[in-house]
Amino acid sequence: AGRRRVEAARGEQVEGRLDAEKLAPFNPTPDCAIAQALDALEVGPSDLVYDLGCGDGRLLVAVARRGARALGVEYERRFADRAREAAEAAGVAHLVEVLHADACGVDLSPASKIFVYLVPSGLRLVAPALTAALGRGVPVASYTFSLPGQEPAEVLVAESRAPECKVLMYRGLNPSSNIEPSAEDAGFSSAAA
Repeated sequence: AGRRRVEAARGEQVEGRLDAEKLAPFNPTPDCAIAQALDALEVGPSDLVYDLGCGDGRLLVAVARRGARALGVEYERRFADRAREAAEAAGVAHLVEVLHADACGVDLSPASKIFVYLVPSGLRLVAPALTAALGRGVPVASYTFSLPGQEPAEVLVAESRAPECKVLMYRGLNPSSNIEPSAEDAGFSSAAA
């Protein structure tokens, strides 16, 4: 089912939940977090890095500049288009694919590494797929917010911009009893999407 949704997303319509756009509002990931995440993920030429909620594509371009392939998933068409344009402008479009799709319906099994920047309510919706990826040994980097039910293997904070430049690294399954606050509790509202 996930594959059919991805293929449909390459066309004009997006299949998926009606609330898919509420996974996260657009808020660009700072360069310090991108560098931290890609270094911690040890991204290299043999990787296929998925970015769930890729926004304007800045992480996708950084991945491709390291010689790796990148697949971004973005629900809002204007940002999906902007991400494609950014890859083209950077001369790395041959390494970048951007899907206009619901991140909850995308098959994550081809990914060798995953980056995600979603609000807690969005993370709860994609948590089953991310947990399955972790179970397959795929490392996951999450910017700012922790994955529900998982304990990070490492929390990275850039000295230059702490605490806003926090990347949580997950490697394998490491269950936690932590309960994430809702998006509203974290200062984000569904209306911001």
